[in-house]
Formats: sequence, structure tokens, C-alpha cells
Amino acid sequence: MYQLLICPCLGKHTVQFSLEEVPHIDHFVQRDKEMQRLTSFFFPQNQSQIHRNIFVVYGLGGIGKTQLCVEFARKQQTRYSAVFWLDGSTKDAIRRSFVNVARKLPAGEAPICLPEMLAAEKLDMDSLVGRVLDWLSLPSNQRWLLVIDNVDRGYSEKGQDSQAYDVMRYCPKADHGNILITSRLSTLRPPQHSLCLGSVDRAQGLAILESTGGDIVPGVSNRRQCTITFIHTVSDTISQKRSLVMWTPFSTCLVAFR
Repeated sequence: MYQLLICPCLGKHTVQFSLEEVPHIDHFVQRDKEMQRLTSFFFPQNQSQIHRNIFVVYGLGGIGKTQLCVEFARKQQTRYSAVFWLDGSTKDAIRRSFVNVARKLPAGEAPICLPEMLAAEKLDMDSLVGRVLDWLSLPSNQRWLLVIDNVDRGYSEKGQDSQAYDVMRYCPKADHGNILITSRLSTLRPPQHSLCLGSVDRAQGLAILESTGGDIVPGVSNRRQCTITFIHTVSDTISQKRSLVMWTPFSTCLVAFR
């Protein structure tokens, strides 16, 4: 159970921190270097002016992207006025997440028409998303964090995937705020402001396998215990997910490959 905290120093535009919409993580695999990379990007020592920060964490499915971002949000929550978690897996999912965000906006600060939208029998999703983005774009509202998780569908204007979308359509246009995106698509990464979550050391590899539900194979000696794990890979060009079954001795554990 995560503790709900409010940072008293941030005042206006503060939203109570909650991981209500965040995927449940039973066991976090420590990635100190990667965590430091996120911290250094979003909280640079010498920041002369406020501007919009967008960072993409990308890599194979199951490698720990969501885990890393959940832990970052938990550790840094008191440095933000609000932390919002969006399910970016499909167009419908991210729109539903915006409904949840709208319900959390501070009383008296939400755009005047938003309560009526939420009470309507049929939601105008485009307008609702726009009103939430307007609130995030307020000049006085600059210290929020927006996490868009699992943006894994490759989008193009002529694409046939109805659930793929342009992720920037769901980001405020204002030149402030903080946006953290996770994806299996290397094509989504912005120059220099991204992190490929890939190879890990042996201890981290074992921890990842165990945390993703690896099963010990019965009837195998203790010296060569094996685990079955499903590793999901995504083609950067066609965004097609495949599942591979691997029988891997712990002594030569493989958790990521190209």
C-alpha cells in the first residue's frame, strides 16, 4: 500500500499523489544508473529557465520500463505538484486515462465546462482531453509529471491500426511541465532525450526473471535449475509482438537479446 502525500511547498495546482492507475509492481529490480539518468534529466543542477521536458524509456517488453518509471514517480513525488499516469497502450485506453485525470483536478481549478462534461451521458472525449491539456498548460501550473506508459503501437497518418495514435496529440503544447513515456518502439525516442533499457548484469537478470513469473522446472538438479520465461519482442518497423519460450540455466541467464 503506497502512502498518499502532498507536498505543502507547492500550493496551488497540487493533486494528491496516488498510484491508483499504475500497474501493480510486486518487486522492483534496482537500476541505479538508469534511475540517476532520469533524475539528472528532470532535475538538472544548472537549469536556467523552465521548459518542457520529454523523455522516452524504450526497450523490449518485460525488461522493466514501467517498473523504473513507477519507482521514479514514487521517489520524486514530493518535487511535483501533480503526477498523472496514463495507459498509453491504445487510443481508447489513453482517452479513458484522461477521464480519470479530469476527475482528480483540484476543485475550483478545472475548466468551467469540465464538470458538465463528466456528468454527461455521452462524453465528448476530444473536448475533455482538450480541457485537461488546457489545465496542464496554465502558466502558473509548471511542476507536474505526466507518465504515458506502453506507447507500443507504431502510428502513421496512413496507418490501418485504429488504436494507434500520435502521442504528441496528448501532450500539452505549453513550454513547461514534464513528460515521461515508455515504449517498445525505438522510433519514438527523441534525440538525446531517451534511454534504451537493455542489457543487465546477472543479478539484475535473475531478479527480472523472478519478478515476471519465472517457474522453476521440476526434476532438475540444484546446480542447473532452469526457468521458463516468456520474452516479448517488438519489431521497430512493424511493431509486431512475438513470444519466445526459453529454457535457460541460471548460470547463463539471458533476459534481453537483439
